[in-house]
Amino acid sequence: KEVELKKKLESITFQVTLGVVQKIREGDLEFVSHLPGLFSLLLGIEEESKRVAILRKLLLYIYWARDLKPTELKRVLAISKLEQYEELTMTTAERLISEGIEKGVQQGIERGIEKGIKQGVEKGKLEDAGEMLKKGIDLKTVLEITGFSEKTLKENGIL
Repeated sequence: KEVELKKKLESITFQVTLGVVQKIREGDLEFVSHLPGLFSLLLGIEEESKRVAILRKLLLYIYWARDLKPTELKRVLAISKLEQYEELTMTTAERLISEGIEKGVQQGIERGIEKGIKQGVEKGKLEDAGEMLKKGIDLKTVLEITGFSEKTLKENGIL
């Protein structure tokens, strides 16, 4: 009977969590007011790992979906008498921030490499255009082969 009750509580907690996620997704700023109730329900889940997993996923979603600062969530946790989750809230936020920075740096590097390759190819094509013209290939053919305009060749000192 107790196991059945636990399962029901977990099911209700899951449904409430989904409801809060819906409010967050809809852009309802009042979703914060639903958090204390949800956190209180979470306390009813005996298994710490399950409780933490649900909270962590919810926090990740809140940080991802909304521009809510961890300090604002920390305040909500304090109001809900759930100070023990403040650390989790903050570390989850820090992890997301560092992952975001890492991802940004990686994207920046990739864009830089792409840009460098593109510039290198462009420079090579310009040099080829200059060589073709030196060999006596007519300008119209050089423009067709390279895809450059006469203006581009002039701007780069080829003409």
